[in-house]
Amino acid sequence: RLVKVEALYTQETDKLARLRSLLARKTQETHVLRRKIDDVATRGELVQYERRFVELYEQMAANLEVTRRYYTKYNTLTDAHKYLNKEISILNSISGKWAQISAS
Repeated sequence: RLVKVEALYTQETDKLARLRSLLARKTQETHVLRRKIDDVATRGELVQYERRFVELYEQMAANLEVTRRYYTKYNTLTDAHKYLNKEISILNSISGKWAQISAS
């Protein structure tokens, strides 16, 4: 009778080990599938991404506009500086010629 009980106990522990192994495999498969599901963005996440991209685009557009204004201002000031230098050169030339004409 003891031998039967030990044999039954061995059979049941083997069965339990097989079932635990099967449960572990199924749990791993479940976790893999959950990770795959979590990798797909939900509708709310997509809306949030879109909203953030629109905000970034608007921020970049504003920054570009400011940069363009600075370039325009720089170019305008550079042109004004160039023309003022030409005017000074012309006035110096006239002043030099005037001095020569007055001396003669």
